[in-house]
Amino acid sequence: SYVVPAEYYAQQHLNALLALSEAFGEEGIIHQAHVAENLFFLFLRKHLAS
Repeated sequence: SYVVPAEYYAQQHLNALLALSEAFGEEGIIHQAHVAENLFFLFLRKHLAS
């Protein structure tokens, strides 16, 4: 199975954050960063558990 490089996800996420900052300003970015952080830790936990 093909594994997508982490850099790709990081770049996609950065693009999304930039778009959000333009749309919502700093509050939008800070909120998104918290959401992303939570998702990342969930992903890590799930990944390490398997």
